[in-house]
Amino acid sequence: MHVRTIAVCIISQVFACIVSASQWSTWSRWSECSRTCDGGARYKTRKCSLEEGQRSHCPGQEIEYSTCNTQSCPRHVLDFRSGQCAAYNDASYSGYNFRWVPSYEDKNPCALTCLAEGTNMVAILAPKVLDGTRCREGSMDMCINGRCVAVGCDYRLYSKLKSDACGVCGGDNSTCGRARAMTSRRHTWIQTDYGPCSVTCGVGVKDKRLLCFDTHDSRMVDAHACAHVDMPTDTRASCSQGICPSDWRVGPWQNCTRDCGGGISWRIVTCVKTNEDDTQILVRDSECDENKRPSSRKSCNGLMCPTWHAGEWSVCSVSCGKGVQRREVVCRHVGDVFCHEVEKPRTVKTCTTGVPCYDLAGDIQERKVGEFGGGDGIQGDQAITKEDLYTPRFVTTTWDSCSATCGEGVHFRYVRCQVFLRYLDDYVDLPDEDCSDEAKPAEKEVCMVEPCYDQYHWVPVGMTACSHTCLGGIQETIFACMSKVNQMTVADSFCAEAPHVQVERRVCNDRPCPQRWDLGAFGSCSKSCGGGVKSRAVKCIQEYAQNSVLNLPDFMCAQPGPPFTTYCNDMDCPAHWTVGNWSMCSVTCGIGVQMRIPLCQRVQNSSLVNVSLSDCDVTVKPLTEMSCNLTACPQPKIKVNKLKLFQLNKIRTIRLSAGMEGHILPDTNIVIKCPNVGLDRQKVTWFKNGLKFRRSKRAKVARSGALRIRQAYPGRDDAVYSCLIGGLEANVTISFISSFELLQAKILREKYLNGKEDNHNVLNKTVYYKDPIDRKRKPLTLISTEWSRCSVTCGGGLQSRNISCELISSRYYAALPKEECFRHSAVSPALIQSCNVDPCVEWQTGNWSECSDLDCVRYEYSIQRRSVDCVNLFNDTVTNSSWCTGLGFPPDSIRDCFNRNCSVKWLTSKWSECIADCGEKGIRVRSYKCVWSGSELPATFGSCDVIARPATTRTCKAKPCEDLECRDESENCPLVAQTALCDYPAYKRTCCKSCRNQSDIDNDTEEAKT
Repeated sequence: MHVRTIAVCIISQVFACIVSASQWSTWSRWSECSRTCDGGARYKTRKCSLEEGQRSHCPGQEIEYSTCNTQSCPRHVLDFRSGQCAAYNDASYSGYNFRWVPSYEDKNPCALTCLAEGTNMVAILAPKVLDGTRCREGSMDMCINGRCVAVGCDYRLYSKLKSDACGVCGGDNSTCGRARAMTSRRHTWIQTDYGPCSVTCGVGVKDKRLLCFDTHDSRMVDAHACAHVDMPTDTRASCSQGICPSDWRVGPWQNCTRDCGGGISWRIVTCVKTNEDDTQILVRDSECDENKRPSSRKSCNGLMCPTWHAGEWSVCSVSCGKGVQRREVVCRHVGDVFCHEVEKPRTVKTCTTGVPCYDLAGDIQERKVGEFGGGDGIQGDQAITKEDLYTPRFVTTTWDSCSATCGEGVHFRYVRCQVFLRYLDDYVDLPDEDCSDEAKPAEKEVCMVEPCYDQYHWVPVGMTACSHTCLGGIQETIFACMSKVNQMTVADSFCAEAPHVQVERRVCNDRPCPQRWDLGAFGSCSKSCGGGVKSRAVKCIQEYAQNSVLNLPDFMCAQPGPPFTTYCNDMDCPAHWTVGNWSMCSVTCGIGVQMRIPLCQRVQNSSLVNVSLSDCDVTVKPLTEMSCNLTACPQPKIKVNKLKLFQLNKIRTIRLSAGMEGHILPDTNIVIKCPNVGLDRQKVTWFKNGLKFRRSKRAKVARSGALRIRQAYPGRDDAVYSCLIGGLEANVTISFISSFELLQAKILREKYLNGKEDNHNVLNKTVYYKDPIDRKRKPLTLISTEWSRCSVTCGGGLQSRNISCELISSRYYAALPKEECFRHSAVSPALIQSCNVDPCVEWQTGNWSECSDLDCVRYEYSIQRRSVDCVNLFNDTVTNSSWCTGLGFPPDSIRDCFNRNCSVKWLTSKWSECIADCGEKGIRVRSYKCVWSGSELPATFGSCDVIARPATTRTCKAKPCEDLECRDESENCPLVAQTALCDYPAYKRTCCKSCRNQSDIDNDTEEAKT
């Protein structure tokens, strides 16, 4: 606690001394760190307590800052300043939205200066960056409350400690070893301490952060400066966070035990322990948390199995001999799982009635061997001709139908001994003894039309071998086709109609596989000759589930283990050329020569030795000398600045240089310089309007070679001044601005400075230029005039504008070549643009059509038509009429015309039949319409009002009743008669016959009643 005692003595008749004290409160807690990594800032505060009326303050600061969280950030974390700029991405700036990236300003490094991405526009989005932001890219100094504060390599504020070339904070370069020397002239890589471990338990990695260090300035710089320096490789190390607790490991789910109808899928669940060296071993399940044990079984394929269902067989298609039977077979299934087509029962089979077919005479039809389509030969098992039967032979008929429709039965055939007698020209049956020269063919034989499928079924007879010897395999049921009668195994075809049986699967050999060595492939040899080494990965593993492996300690596999490395390419290497470094260039500027010494070397006993130059191939000898082209030696020249300076307000002294034009106000001091390269500036000679300059009291040449004019005045000092040095010459023009020009320039620039450019477009403000007056870098402004009038009114023309690149202030402005504003811009504003690109068009009309009889519109008037098109005058083609809307309404395309044929008349229809009962008076009617006389097309309403309308009715008398044929004119007439509608004349006339018959019936009924 700081206490300051202040004595205040008040004199008033008596002396009295009042003693008071001011003191600090205790410090507050540290605030949260402004960053989570890479070095942030935190602070704590205290308050000064004062007695009433006391004005003095406590000594020291009210706030104290400190660094925090200095560990390196992960690679994916956004740069701190970049994040602050990106926070303004969604905010409107000058009416536009930009993406902002950091831009560093040397003069105000702690302001949030950002660059609009894709442009050259730099803006200060906030006066201060957040505490802990780096002042400059690659620097460790950080911004605290808007001020840049130095940070040492020990991450302390206001510390002056620097890292030496060895990367040691506060070191003296004494710990650098040759193997760790990373310096290359000026820049070197240094490493921070290790960051946090990548895991919370077990074995992980930790990384060092690499920073580029400038050994001359003792500060961190951008990493690009160390691009030519080899980067350290020992930036990562393993780390151990203690043994992880045992946890459960699971293998993949195995195939379901059933394809449908509900089965079980399983997986291996084992307890695994991870050692400190990142190897794992299987342990007892009791070492893992039983409450967190994953399930090892689950139900699967619960949908009903699709099944083929067959209907009853139809009756046989024939009454004798062989026919076919048919039935319906459908698949019963759920969802998108269907029956297998290969398992579908057959829908057609052959059948026999057991009854042979007879011929018309009642005898069994015989088919004799050798009979060819009704010829006179005979047929049996082989072709036999008449000549073959000149001697007796056995002849057979075809087999008759099988005695059983399914399963085993018998069938018969006739066997006869026959001979062909030529004199009878016929076949004659003989006793069997006459054919004793050959064995008699069988007359009866076992047969089977098809198996009796309902007597066979699939029976499980065992399981297949296990699919794996370890890690759990699968066994499936083996089925055999057996007879239901005798349980004998038969061919699978006998079970073609048997119901399909679901295959059952079960797990087998579900034990872990034994430990084994896992050998990787050998890599490439470390040397192409002279003896090298190639290595491979060798790991002790154990598979606890399919595609799931444990890395075991090496001692758990068979010892000794296989070798990790082997020797390779042990043949001697041929001698080769090596060279030293190039010497310095023989000159300091221009073209010189560099040299180096070649050596012929060979590898012997794993080391390089020098041998004779003749042992190396002279055709590939490296160059020992080459030219070097350093910076071109400067050529003598005068530095010319193409700039026009316009003075707007009072300035004490204006400085001009060669090539400039100065438009100044009277009574202004002028300094004119003639800057040059490779020349003696004191030997400059000045001329005024072509004559050698004469010194006066107001104007003289200084020792530096500059021309000085004091209180310049129009009429005396406005001239062209020339400097001559070393045979080179440059001019400076001085003129005095008129009052009108001054007023006009002031109004325009003041409007710009006040943000009211008045029809001037500020196109760029990000290119900086050194001000010729105060020598400070200031932004240039690109100003454009209004676009000129277009060169044409249509069809595409051009318009232009003028652009001026200026440096503007309230006291003067300077006009520079336009290229100065475009130096950092890929696109420059256009000076010429196209205008009035719409095509030149006009309305064009065609010839009027004839006054047609078909277009009458009123009495003795028709219409004429013509085409009206919008035509492009450039290619004389018809274009969209919207281009001609600016020309006003289009010309008329229709007009009236006189046509005598457009007279009207009434067009009448034929008179109807007489509307009356037979023999009575009635009327005839007709219709009429108004038409044009020429075309007889309907005329407009009211056109025929000028002529009398024709009559539409007239009297008539119907034909006598006896002259009419009495008949029904409607199919509903019987219903009319039954419903007693014949009393009405209309119905009686339409249904004459039915009504007359009904009348006769009614009369007969009345007579019967009487």
